[in-house]
Amino acid sequence: MDIPFGATIGLEQSGSLGLPDLTSTITGVYTLDAYSIQLQQRYIASTIQDYNWVEGRDVDDNTVASGNYTNMRFGYTGTFDNGGTWNAGLNVTNLLDRDPPIIASFGTRGGSQVTHPDYEIYGRTYQMSLDMKF
Repeated sequence: MDIPFGATIGLEQSGSLGLPDLTSTITGVYTLDAYSIQLQQRYIASTIQDYNWVEGRDVDDNTVASGNYTNMRFGYTGTFDNGGTWNAGLNVTNLLDRDPPIIASFGTRGGSQVTHPDYEIYGRTYQMSLDMKF
């Protein structure tokens, strides 16, 4: 195979950190009159940390655990006298407060531990929302 000057050969990176083989999200909503509840489940498959590392030689464990997170929203919808609507909501992300997998990292000053932004790195969080349409 001829490779042009300065070119590199890309490797298949699917299944590595940041590019999992499988991610999925399922959402369900139940509404009763003005009230609603929404549940969302998000899944990130386990991955390989670095394709260049050989497990047992370069690193003891080259895998990053999967992530499984539950989000929830409570909502209430009302109407104004002029026909406009409003919706108030309480959102809870990472409802079960699952920790992200800890990932080993190596830099010029030694090793450290990091988390990856694909996972819920902030733990359980709350947000309130108010939408109005006139």
